[in-house]
Amino acid sequence: MTENTVTKELFEVVKNANPLDSIAYARKIQVLVALYHEGGRQEDLLAAINAKDYFVNHFIDNKFGGVYQSVDANGERDNASKKTLAQAYAIAALADFVKVVKDESVLAIAQNIYHTIEKNVWCEECGSYVKGRERDWSVPESTCAAKGGCKSVQNAVYDAYCKLYSVWPHAILKCSIIKAFGAIVK
Repeated sequence: MTENTVTKELFEVVKNANPLDSIAYARKIQVLVALYHEGGRQEDLLAAINAKDYFVNHFIDNKFGGVYQSVDANGERDNASKKTLAQAYAIAALADFVKVVKDESVLAIAQNIYHTIEKNVWCEECGSYVKGRERDWSVPESTCAAKGGCKSVQNAVYDAYCKLYSVWPHAILKCSIIKAFGAIVK
């Protein structure tokens, strides 16, 4: 099987999913950016740009910030809850895109998601990032999602912040990376 065939088959799965999951879509952006970075093919760049555009136009919550968990086949929000993993994967994908494509408007979107996470998902009491919130960032009725996040959440946030730092080496982000690492090792 050729690289093109694998890529097309992989994205048929994502395209036909209903609802479309924000993490899977963020991964799609990452794969396309990596393919373009490695091979320099214009079709991979165009596919990455199209995927990024769809993500920004359909998964970003322009009212409350962050990204929706999922959208339906028409691109309308399906699950508007804010899972921290989805926020982290969005930052990572957008940072990868910026690193290769050098699009400052996309960097601004990644920065906004970062600031949203820091404002709404860090729990001083727990010393970690919580698993999720409601669309408006209020604490969900499910106490499971409101408690401190698990190690996979902490690792995802740390990895996303490191990727963002590679395109935006800001002192405040550096402090957040240290904080995220502390949440992993505690």
